[in-house]
Parts: sequence; structure tokens; C-alpha cells
Amino acid sequence: MAEETRTNPGGSQAKENCPAADNNDVAPLLQVEIQEVPVLIKQLIAGQKDADRRDEKRHRIERLTLAAVVLYAAIAALTWFALLSANKTTEKIAADAQKSANAAVEANKLAEGNALAARDTARQDQRAWLGVKAMRLSPLKVGEPVSAEIAVSNTGRSIARKATMKATMIFSRTPVNIPQFAVSKERPILPSQAPVVFFPGFEFSLSAASKEIVANEDQLKSILASQSIYYFGEINYLDVFERPHVTLFCGIYAPTKKAFDACPWYNDAD
Repeated sequence: MAEETRTNPGGSQAKENCPAADNNDVAPLLQVEIQEVPVLIKQLIAGQKDADRRDEKRHRIERLTLAAVVLYAAIAALTWFALLSANKTTEKIAADAQKSANAAVEANKLAEGNALAARDTARQDQRAWLGVKAMRLSPLKVGEPVSAEIAVSNTGRSIARKATMKATMIFSRTPVNIPQFAVSKERPILPSQAPVVFFPGFEFSLSAASKEIVANEDQLKSILASQSIYYFGEINYLDVFERPHVTLFCGIYAPTKKAFDACPWYNDAD
């Protein structure tokens, strides 16, 4: 009990030493605790706001990124469509240009063809034409070669230059294929005159002598009675346009007529 008495006084002293707890003393303690709660709430709210701002910023960045991606895709699509359209336009332009070029080439070819045709027509109209008007056998005489001549005239509108004759005379008791014989190696070529110039309307005689000489009267009679005399050849010349031409002639001597008849072949001109 003594201990309790000591304790109690002490306790009483403690109570005496300590101010009595009244409403003024308790209130500050409660206020401190109440003041700490808003700070925490503010911190939480501030943290939440920071988080919200970060989220908003992130969302804004994501939206901007998405918008940028969409815009880039749209620009890429527009660019692709523009390139595709430009490519189609270029291909169409190229195709049209190729068609125009082909048409120009065809027109140029047609114009060239027409020009060449007109030129050839003019040349044909203005060129020289050499033809054989007559063919004569020189009188046969013993001791002399058999010779013949042809009368050649220019019926064209311009001169014939460098006209030469290549002639052949053969004696045969049987028919001769002159076109075949004319290209054979056995064909003898008679010597003829130098090149001649034929003016329009001009007539000139070209002659050639056979290498065969009439030996006697019997041979002369034999030639005239039983053998055919073939006289054929070519007349080569140039027109004023420097183009070469050839006239073919062939005659068979008829003793009864004492004249040449035209062969059924090898009479032509280009």
C-alpha cells in the first residue's frame, strides 16, 4: 500500500506538474494530424495529375505519331497514284508518239515511193529508145565475106550514148534455137563499129561482116539455095540518166524474098 501511496502521489505530482488536458491542449494535436492528410492527398492528387499529364502527353504523342503515319501513308498513296497516273499518261504519250512516228515513216515511204514513181515515169517518158527499122544482107560476092547491116533509129526524146552492137551470123540447114545459141560459148561474135551517139529521130546503120568468105560460085549457090542465114545480136546503150539499155534483134534471110524476116524470138527491148 505504501508503494501505491508513493506511486499515487507521484502520479498526482505528475498530474500536477503536467498541465491539465483540456480542449486547448488536444486541438493542436488533432490539427496536425488533420493537416498531414491534405498534404498526402495533395501529393497523391499531384502525382495523379503528373501521371495523367504523362499519359496525356504519351497519348498525344501516340496520336501525333498515328496521325503522322496516316499522313505519310496518305502521301505515299497519293504519290503512288500520281506516279501510276503519270506512268499511264507517259505510256499513252509514248504510244501516241510512236504511232505518229510510224505514220510519219509510212508517209515518208509513200512520198518517197511517189517521188520515185514520178521520177521513173519522167525518165521513161524522156529516155532514148533504140529500135531496128530494117535489116539488109550485103550482096554476096565470091572472095568476100558475108556481111549484113541493120538500120537503127532513136524514137525517144533524148540522146542514146555509147551505142554498140554485138552481132552474130550463122549458116544452117536446120532450124537454130537462137535464144539458147546466143548465150552459148560456141557463139561467134562479129567485129562491129565504134560506139555511136543517137540523137532523137536519128537513124544510123550498124554493120557486121562474117568471118566466112564465099570461096566460089558453088558455095554461093549453096548458101542461097539450101541454107538459112541467121543474123542476130544486141544493141547496148546508155540514156541521158546514165541507165543502161539493150535492144535485141534477130532475122532469118529468105532467099526468095531477098530480105530478112523477123525471127519468132529474140526481138525485144527494155
